[in-house]
Amino acid sequence: PILLIFILVEWSISSNSFAQKRFITVVNTRICINTIGLETRKEGQPVIIFESGMGTPMDNWDRVLKDVSGLAPVVIIDPADFTETAENKRRCFEDIGLNSSAIDSLSNQKTKALIKPGQSEGEDLRLMRENDFKEINECKLPNIPVHILTGGRYDTPPELRSPTFNDSLLFRIKMKNRVERWARVVQSVDHGMLFYSADAGHFVHFDDPELLVSSIRIMLQDIRLHSEQDQRLGQ
Repeated sequence: PILLIFILVEWSISSNSFAQKRFITVVNTRICINTIGLETRKEGQPVIIFESGMGTPMDNWDRVLKDVSGLAPVVIIDPADFTETAENKRRCFEDIGLNSSAIDSLSNQKTKALIKPGQSEGEDLRLMRENDFKEINECKLPNIPVHILTGGRYDTPPELRSPTFNDSLLFRIKMKNRVERWARVVQSVDHGMLFYSADAGHFVHFDDPELLVSSIRIMLQDIRLHSEQDQRLGQ
């Protein structure tokens, strides 16, 4: 079986592609992917999977692909409904005669449908945390290596900062709470690790690419040691 290592990092900006993009069909949906090294993958070798955040092109991983692909085969996925995959869906709507205005209207309707009338987005998210996310929050992680990477630099653009309260102070308070929560997560498994870069902002793998590469390198080493121990115990 293929061992999948999911490295979750918040969305970043794009650059030039490192690998050749192509489309695959999954449940009648064409999804854009890149792959590096799958053709020469050995049996039992881990595969690293990168998935972009909402609305971010898969090119945002380019800054780390060269080093990471030297450690293991890589798959880069463009999530459905966004970026390259979304552009493919947009062409499908155009093929049936819808103009750009009509396609944008459909997209806005889909977004608004997620929020009930008379209910704020914040209230909707609160209810989702209590209900939709409840099952996820109550699930115990399997005992596998879990790494969480985060940046601690406050980098909200001036034009987006609040005129009524101290955004920077709020950011520090939120980060303190998040780090405490993430620490509990990584402490619940063997070989769990929390990587904090004060030099990185929201774009962790862009601002501090070596942090991500180091995380993957350590995780692969831990997986190899576990596999060797299991083999010795089996003998």
